[in-house]
Amino acid sequence: MEQKQAEEERARKDLQEKLFALQRDSEKYRDELEQAQREAENYKGKLEAESRERVRLHQLYEASKQSPSEELTSVTSVKHEAEKMA
Repeated sequence: MEQKQAEEERARKDLQEKLFALQRDSEKYRDELEQAQREAENYKGKLEAESRERVRLHQLYEASKQSPSEELTSVTSVKHEAEKMA
């Protein structure tokens, strides 16, 4: 009887250690996932800003190809659009 209790106690301690290890690993992976999500959001923001800048530069380029009388109106329009996007 005592031997059975000792075996059960060892099994209980073993399971408890495994449970603690799983909880520790779970917290570690959760932290890593949260960090990866923050980095992804930062990267997404950077890509969006670069995209807006490319659009703005393209609009300025297109405006520069127009005739001088149209250019002033287009540049003003492009600047207004760029301000709205910023």
